Amino acid sequence: LRTPRRDRQKAASEEHAATLRSLSFDPFPVLVEFLTDYDLGSDAAYAMLAADPQRGLSLLFTSMPKTGANIERIGFMWFVGHAGDAALTAQSRIEAHAAALRVLALPSSGSEGVELALHTVGLSGGPEDLPLLEQHYQYRNGWSGRWRIQDASEAAMVRLGSREHLEKIRAELAAPLPPQPTPEQAVLAGQLLQKAGFTGQAVLVPAICPHLADPAVVDIDVTWDPKLSAMAALNAIANRATPLAELPRKSLDEWKAYCGNAR
Repeated sequence: LRTPRRDRQKAASEEHAATLRSLSFDPFPVLVEFLTDYDLGSDAAYAMLAADPQRGLSLLFTSMPKTGANIERIGFMWFVGHAGDAALTAQSRIEAHAAALRVLALPSSGSEGVELALHTVGLSGGPEDLPLLEQHYQYRNGWSGRWRIQDASEAAMVRLGSREHLEKIRAELAAPLPPQPTPEQAVLAGQLLQKAGFTGQAVLVPAICPHLADPAVVDIDVTWDPKLSAMAALNAIANRATPLAELPRKSLDEWKAYCGNAR
């Protein structure tokens, strides 16, 4: 894990994985011990996922929450980003769900871990999880990420069949941005569109499409552009994935054409 990079064209995890496969012993039990290491924990986790995604993911989930917020972020983000993959096994979904419930049950879990755990429940759970998700949706505290947590729980509920929250999101999408939105309005519009993408519901496409015309907001050297979030949401829904998945990208004009054909 401390070996210097040899090929900058490859990710470090790919180089580590190739080396791990060449060893004469099973390195995974040793890698698990590194997950709590401040310097090597991330490298160990990424190497495990690159060397054997199913086994690596299983070990990351099994280690949660005792291995901490960083491993939760890596494991849940990998799962949410690959949730639409046909190769992802039913066992992986069961393990993801169990790990997410453990993280959500821990009062000390950070906001990012909670947000990703909620998305994971939406992708791996069932109607029996709706009360727990509703509880997180209703919960209010001082977290800076509370709106993202509320959005994640609502998107998960819609994925699992909540008609009430589906209609709520549809109504929110129907409200247009003003011609000259503030940065806060643009940020909230982007978060709303991301939430719509996480629901995976094709019935929201007609409500998302008008946002391809949303104005961008520029403040000195920072730009907030809800159109990008609308494109990501459409991409996730069209490909039955999530906004975190690595998917083929289309241009704005291509998505406008897609929306025209979807009417």
